Amino acid sequence: MAQAEETGQGQDAVARAFMALVLETYLKTRSMDDVRQEILTSADNLDPDADHMFMRP
Repeated sequence: MAQAEETGQGQDAVARAFMALVLETYLKTRSMDDVRQEILTSADNLDPDADHMFMRP
């Protein structure tokens, strides 16, 4: 990210480029519905302080 900032690229632009690469890579071997579910699962687990279904007390 520091290198991107040095060249005038914002962190959001770099993150979008990485996301596009991830999606392109996933879609080479996975269905669109599978990729969608992967993204939704990741989004549902963004909060590092939240308890998750797979965690035991």
